[in-house]
Amino acid sequence: MKKHEIAQFFMQKGLYRIRSDAEPGIVKFVRAGNFTIKNPEDRSHVVQFTIPFENPSGVKWSLPYSDDLMTYDQNLWQYGMNLPNGIDLKYHFVNEHHFKIWNASDITIDPAQKYGLKIIVTGQTGKFDMVNQTTGDEIVYVNSLQPNDQLVWDDMYCYLNGELCTDSTNLAWMRLAPGWNEFKIYGYNKVDIRFHFRFVYLN
Repeated sequence: MKKHEIAQFFMQKGLYRIRSDAEPGIVKFVRAGNFTIKNPEDRSHVVQFTIPFENPSGVKWSLPYSDDLMTYDQNLWQYGMNLPNGIDLKYHFVNEHHFKIWNASDITIDPAQKYGLKIIVTGQTGKFDMVNQTTGDEIVYVNSLQPNDQLVWDDMYCYLNGELCTDSTNLAWMRLAPGWNEFKIYGYNKVDIRFHFRFVYLN
């Protein structure tokens, strides 16, 4: 009965998020492969068994998001995650119109490929127009914003104060190339912008 319950639990169709001691700053979304549970030879009630996991996406993800506090002693980050030594990385900018962010991923973060990217804009007045000079991608909100508005690009869609407003944009989305990405926000208005995403690594 217990063997059946264990098999039924692990063989469900959904994905599991797993994390190991070997890579404490990395998570994988996996599916259980076939396995068997043998009866104990000594008639005890203790059984050891091994479950193989398959990673259908072929990638693994950073446990924390880019805008989480980046200190190694929090067990969020680890060595070998493509993080540059001796450089303070920023993903939150206030009243800066030229800046750069570091994408530690092995690959391009592209919302069209299901690699999530959220860009949160507040404090802006008027039209919002930003270009990633590294990839050439440009996102534009064509209507006039007020300082208390929150504009969010969530993957390929845009929301104003929680309401879908993609039709009021240039219908584009932002990608992040591996390494440094140089950004420019057009205009001189006050603006608060934050980039929220996980780094993606080849498995």
